[in-house]
Amino acid sequence: MKFAYGTSRLEATNSPTHVFNAADVTGRPNVDWCGSHRVETIRVNVVGTLTLAEGCRERGLILINYATGCIFEYDDEHPLGSGVGFVEEGTPNFVGSFYCKTKAMVSDDPIFLMLHLSL
Repeated sequence: MKFAYGTSRLEATNSPTHVFNAADVTGRPNVDWCGSHRVETIRVNVVGTLTLAEGCRERGLILINYATGCIFEYDDEHPLGSGVGFVEEGTPNFVGSFYCKTKAMVSDDPIFLMLHLSL
């Protein structure tokens, strides 16, 4: 099968209802790599995610996207140790690295369910 940039190619021998996506570029040895490799990072973390989401939407599939919780940081409304948490609908407030910026770019897209995992 020929690869076409910017299009999705979802294949299945059965009839899936959901697609789980955990693909992203985090960089090696750490996320600072993403800042000096912006094209590669955007290609996967933004274009790849949105292309997959659009392909799922066209086929009526539910996309569940696992993503980093590193788009939120403690602030005056969410003090450290207060027990006040963030909600999925919240606006990302941490863009301290290019990696985090790319994750925030797709965090509010209504096409898919986003699960922000915090480690």
